[in-house]
Amino acid sequence: MPSNRPLERTGPAAPAAQRPFVRQTSVTMKARDLGVRLLWAIAFVFVIGVSVGGVEVIFRLFAGPGLPRWSLVIYIGAAFALGLSSILAEILCHPVGRILVDRDRVTDPLWKRSLRLFAILMIVGAVASGVALAEQHGWLPRWLR
Repeated sequence: MPSNRPLERTGPAAPAAQRPFVRQTSVTMKARDLGVRLLWAIAFVFVIGVSVGGVEVIFRLFAGPGLPRWSLVIYIGAAFALGLSSILAEILCHPVGRILVDRDRVTDPLWKRSLRLFAILMIVGAVASGVALAEQHGWLPRWLR
């Protein structure tokens, strides 16, 4: 005969509140694991830098004065610098995106949505005009132009 009591779940599917005596084992990171993670992080930064730098190199080959006369070490360093700066830009722009973009809902009034779009366009325009002004006044180094 079935009882009217709710069934208690146990095991891995049970919520944490019903498993008060479950103890998590601490995870110690060994030097090898740390080295592997560091190597993957360096490879990730390098791949991002090569992809961003590759676009710039292709653009310079087709539309500009050609490749800069750098040694292989400087090209590798530039790839790391581009990768790190790209990741840093993503980290810094993430809060702006969360404030301006993630809050955008279809049910919001049109004026709120338009104001968010205007703010994004103003930020992009300020960055673009700042770069153009710096190039016009010669504030950028020659190798960056």
